[in-house]
Amino acid sequence: MANYEQQASVPRALWTAGHTGAEPQEHAFRLDREMTRELEQLARQAQVTLNTVMQTIWGLLLQKYNQSGDVVFGTVVSGRPAEVPGIERMIGLFINTTPVRVSSSPGQSVTVLLQQVQEAALASESHSHYPLYEIQGLSALKQGLIDHILVFENYPIAEAIGQAGGTDEAAFGIRDVEVFEQTNYDLTVVLAPGEALSIEFRYNAKVYDGTFIRRMEGHIREIAQQMLADAQRPVSSISLVTPEEKQELLHAFNDTAAEYPQEATIHGLFEKQVEKTPHAVAAVYGDQQLTYAELNARANQLAWT
Repeated sequence: MANYEQQASVPRALWTAGHTGAEPQEHAFRLDREMTRELEQLARQAQVTLNTVMQTIWGLLLQKYNQSGDVVFGTVVSGRPAEVPGIERMIGLFINTTPVRVSSSPGQSVTVLLQQVQEAALASESHSHYPLYEIQGLSALKQGLIDHILVFENYPIAEAIGQAGGTDEAAFGIRDVEVFEQTNYDLTVVLAPGEALSIEFRYNAKVYDGTFIRRMEGHIREIAQQMLADAQRPVSSISLVTPEEKQELLHAFNDTAAEYPQEATIHGLFEKQVEKTPHAVAAVYGDQQLTYAELNARANQLAWT
């Protein structure tokens, strides 16, 4: 993690300061079957995995949020690495959190970035058992290297349990399966492949605003659609703004039209406001402020001069 000094974060709520504890919340959605198939096809064309495609989408999302072309987030890996001496005689779960770095240049195409992320994943595979705290110790950010993780479930446990009864009419069935997982991070993004790719945000509501978390769903869809529309487009041209947000920015926020007497002058309208609210604050600069009456007196003094 050389030359990496800015933590890549999802924007936190304004009320985060001073709050402690956790309030677990979830927001889940699915990409439809058509988009899922197209993402899988994009992965095949670029000769990468679907996991790499989703990591790249998340990396681009973080780059836009943090206004940086270089971001790092955590991911969970599991397996029995052959590099560990005596691994074949060990029992238990081998799972580790490792940092993923997505670094892009403005003119770089989506396809080239996908292949770059895949190559980095393959190169780091032999080091996947390396302890996260040692990696953090080597970075300038230390414990602040990552503040959230992305998990790609190659084998969704909840669905597997739900299907454990088999199809035989005499076989027992398992229904209403609920799996609870807890991490040390205030945000965990869980991806589960299938006919329709499932995405779930598990977050601490004392740290993240639920409204913004739901907006992220639209941002992910928007990045995916733009990548699918043209895999050769420069990554710098990808935008997060959804059609709904464009409508809000261009029309709702700019709807400032108001009726006023056509024969009135600006200074005349201001003097009428002075009569209505002489003691209301009219202007603020730093820690100084003027009421309508004070501002009117200053303006008249300047006019007389």
